[in-house]
This record gives sequence, structure tokens and C-alpha cells, in this order.
Amino acid sequence: MTAPEVSHLRHGRADLYGAGLSGDPQALSSALVAASRFADEARRRFFGVGAWRWLLWPLSWRMPSHPSLQKRLAALADLGATLPD
Repeated sequence: MTAPEVSHLRHGRADLYGAGLSGDPQALSSALVAASRFADEARRRFFGVGAWRWLLWPLSWRMPSHPSLQKRLAALADLGATLPD
């Protein structure tokens, strides 16, 4: 198993642990969506959307360090469906 794969597993477990600890997977999902939007907006502001962005593209691309937002939200939704009310 490679280091990025191990990192992804740890992030996934951390999400599930945090949701289980709080008892509110929906709140964690909302926080992940808000953080993702904030990060996307910050990247857009820093690197811009204009014609010069193509010069900065190598700097704006980043290797994913976390599982995709969709995978994280799906795992939290599955957890939410199994937690008692």
C-alpha cells in the first residue's frame, strides 16, 4: 500500500470517527462542504480566472491529499443511515 493510499484511509476513518463522536454526521458533511467551497474560492482568488491563469496552472494544480468530497459525503451518509435517532 502506498503512502497516499494510507493517508486516504486515515482521513476516511477520521471522518467516520468524528461523525460518530459528535453523533451528527450531517453536521460534519455540512462542514466539509463549507470548507471545500472556501478552499475553492481562496484558490480562485489567488490564482484568478483571467487569461493569465494558464501561466500559473502548474502552481494551481495540487495532488489530492484527501479522498474526494463525494466519497467522504457518501461514507458519512451511510453512517448517518445506520445511527439510531
